[in-house]
Amino acid sequence: MLGFCFALFHKNELSPSSYALLGIGFCGGLTTFSTFSLDLFQLIRNGDHMGGLMYVGVTLILGYACFYAAYSFTKQFVS
Repeated sequence: MLGFCFALFHKNELSPSSYALLGIGFCGGLTTFSTFSLDLFQLIRNGDHMGGLMYVGVTLILGYACFYAAYSFTKQFVS
């Protein structure tokens, strides 16, 4: 969703205040860094170092891939 909002903002089809509300506010509230940190901490604390490493890798790679896909799709198909 953040990629979609950013693409609309980039194409001047979403105002800066709307982007702040949707992109930063709504999306930021759904994907907080503190939750990511807590999950990673619990994996490492429980001795699952490989699980922690995989969690970080998958989260970052999959998160970026989803953002890029949404951004590219929106930029190409939205006026």
